[in-house]
Amino acid sequence: MVQRHPSIIILILLVTAGWNCSAHGQRSSDPLTAAQDAETSGQYDQAIQQYQEAIRLQPRQVEAYLGLSRTYRTTGRYDDADVQARKAVEIDPASADAHRTVGELLALRGRYAEAGASLQRALSSPGARPRARLDLGLMYEETGRKADARRMFEDLVQLYRTGGARDGDGVAAVAVAAQHLGMFHDANDLFAEATQLDPRHIEAYVAWGYLFLTKYNRRDAAGVFQDALKINPSSPAALVGLAECQMEDRGSQAEAGCQKALTINPKLVEARRLLARLYLIDEQYAAAVAQLKQALEVNPSSPMTRSLLAACYQGMRDEAGFQAECQRVLAVNPSYGELYATIAENLARRYRFHEAIEMDKKAIQLDPELWTAYANVGINLSRVGQEEEGRQYLDQAFEHDSFNIWTLNTLNLFDSFKDYATRQSQHFILKMHKDEDPVYGSLAIDLLEEAYRTVSPRYEFEPRMPILVELFPQHKDFAVRISGLTGAGALLGVCFGEVIVANSPRARQGGMFNWGQTLWHEFAHALHLQLTRNRVPRWLAEGIAVYEARRARPEWDLDLAPEFATAVERNQLLKVSDLNSGFTRPKTMDQVVLSYYQASIVVEYIVQQHGFDALLKMLRLYGEDRTTEEVVRAVLNVSLQAFDEGFLAYAKQRTASDRAALQFSPKGRKELSESDLREEIERSPGSFHAHLLLGQLLLSRGDEDEAIQHLTRARVLMPKYVHGENPYRLLATVYRKRGDDAAVIRELEALAAIDEDNLDANKELARRYAERNRDADVIRVLSRAVMINPFDPDVRNGLGAAYEAKKLFGLAITEYKAALGIETTDRAEAYCNLARAYLLAGLKADAKREALHALEIAPNYEAAQRILLSAVE
Repeated sequence: MVQRHPSIIILILLVTAGWNCSAHGQRSSDPLTAAQDAETSGQYDQAIQQYQEAIRLQPRQVEAYLGLSRTYRTTGRYDDADVQARKAVEIDPASADAHRTVGELLALRGRYAEAGASLQRALSSPGARPRARLDLGLMYEETGRKADARRMFEDLVQLYRTGGARDGDGVAAVAVAAQHLGMFHDANDLFAEATQLDPRHIEAYVAWGYLFLTKYNRRDAAGVFQDALKINPSSPAALVGLAECQMEDRGSQAEAGCQKALTINPKLVEARRLLARLYLIDEQYAAAVAQLKQALEVNPSSPMTRSLLAACYQGMRDEAGFQAECQRVLAVNPSYGELYATIAENLARRYRFHEAIEMDKKAIQLDPELWTAYANVGINLSRVGQEEEGRQYLDQAFEHDSFNIWTLNTLNLFDSFKDYATRQSQHFILKMHKDEDPVYGSLAIDLLEEAYRTVSPRYEFEPRMPILVELFPQHKDFAVRISGLTGAGALLGVCFGEVIVANSPRARQGGMFNWGQTLWHEFAHALHLQLTRNRVPRWLAEGIAVYEARRARPEWDLDLAPEFATAVERNQLLKVSDLNSGFTRPKTMDQVVLSYYQASIVVEYIVQQHGFDALLKMLRLYGEDRTTEEVVRAVLNVSLQAFDEGFLAYAKQRTASDRAALQFSPKGRKELSESDLREEIERSPGSFHAHLLLGQLLLSRGDEDEAIQHLTRARVLMPKYVHGENPYRLLATVYRKRGDDAAVIRELEALAAIDEDNLDANKELARRYAERNRDADVIRVLSRAVMINPFDPDVRNGLGAAYEAKKLFGLAITEYKAALGIETTDRAEAYCNLARAYLLAGLKADAKREALHALEIAPNYEAAQRILLSAVE
């Protein structure tokens, strides 16, 4: 789920203080100017030295004390920053900037009453900047004094309208005020103006980036934060802002960005909170709590920090801790709806949507103008199949905040449903685009019912029915359905529990994925999510889904046996206790898909070592809200550490032969000669890569007999290797050239049996079987092919012909109808095929109708004429 970020109060308190450090015009070489330049570019140690030198030369120079205070604050030396700010007040008790700086530091540390007093003194002092009014308004908002906050923000907007804020510093302050008044378009324009007035105004860029983040526009936000980092590569606020943009799909980079910011400012509350949110995603509650407690050392009164801590305790089932944190938040701000919205967001991330809905409704009760909560309720209602009620909440959210991209995209998507068809079976409601329904609608609903009959009894559980399944012909629409934003990378399907959403077969290039495998996978999710009341951990959920797809069709297994063996060999497997991070914070892009495969092997390990009943018991205990450590101890009778160790031993044993076959000394060298490969085979006769590469080399020069020997040996050594120029494909090429049809069929059958999306292998097999009138084999292989690309006319016509030959006329009619929905070049033939099937089925009226359609296109089409004559007899 996309992270909300409706409040940026503490961040603004951090960054607004630095808005007067930008450089303008010609600089001199005096220490104060040098210090300001060093501060702006992130050379903080040098800035501190220069500010200290400026103070030594002019001990009563207030600007130097405030600059030193600013730099100390940026680097996390808050006590030292406070000392310097108070010295500035002593030197000039009438300095508005000095009082404001003291107030900001007090607010930063949660001393709100004292902060308010200092900021009021700043406002009443001569020469008070707009920023002082902004800071006071932000503090009022933080503590629940909404009317007072609104008055401050409105005063700032009026000040701008009357010409009282015209430099970059003042305009940026007005931009933040406009944002908090809901004037988002104006805020955007004002930030643009502020950065034009002062192109080095890094803090304005940072605040601008957070404006985009509040509307889920991560792309533009990232661009603005990157602009800030061009000015100051060491800006902690900009580093955390960029990390915020990355947290949804690049968790490891987000974590690294936070850690980098913390090396500059170890007390940066925003970095600690973002790390906590990342750990919350993985249900690493102890790590999240540790980060939040460090944040509370800076500001023990922060409502947002304590809201996140409440979310942690809620996840840990610590009711006393949860209630205590809620009370602490509401003691500071009785109308802080973000408390429950934060908890709801964490619940939704764990797919506990019903509970998230109730929490967001509590947030709305506290703050009826928290429009993000309305949007979240609407989205989550749609995830549990209540789209109409969800739309009502989304409409309310959009009416008051039309700049929320998530809300806008979702509403537009729901509008497009008018073009969707619906099928309903005993256990499913299937929605797909009306143009696609004739092609695969019946296939999809039949497959889902097969999955229900196959999987549900094994888990001794009947999920709540009907399950809503939505298939989207465009990947971007699928992405919006799951996250409100276009994107979603390589994801093919998502199950929320009562609702499954997925790419339709046409959402990606034909033959790029197996949509049947995807639907089966997602139904398995529906089963165990509902069985556990959406409490199954991510690693086990994905492991069961991959495991069940593998059981259903062997070719539906993930093609990752070599990669898994390599990870075992290199000690790169994640511990089961940390396997969730492989999905959310992968170190590499390959680690995500490998984590799916590893999780399925963990399930296999549980079943083989402890029996399938152990898996059922584990799921039931998760449904009782037990932790993984508790579940493993109760069911498997071992500690989590022992479970990790046992699985690793199993993985090593399981991959022993693969790991031996993958040993290859010259790997990584650009060019390998024949002698290199022969020497490798002599050293390691079981080297898969050496045999494969030598076989390819021999083929390239026409030495087919020896090539076959090495390729056959490679196939035996690594039977599940299907990537690129695999042994099966190469051997089929050789045998095809030699005219050895039986050998070609043997190799292609072996390949298609383990490669879930190899459309070409299945189609060639079908052609060869059709030539031999082996109709049952045609049906078998094309039934696999249709799960890869139901929009391939050769596949559908081939199936139709095979069913017709087997006198299965009803099935032939289904296939010819699908072919008719696809065919664009020879529609007369498509109509004729369908007419013939109707006629053979004894449905003469239907045969007549389709034959006439064919003759409208081709009046002299003899086959259609014969069918028409037979149909009217």
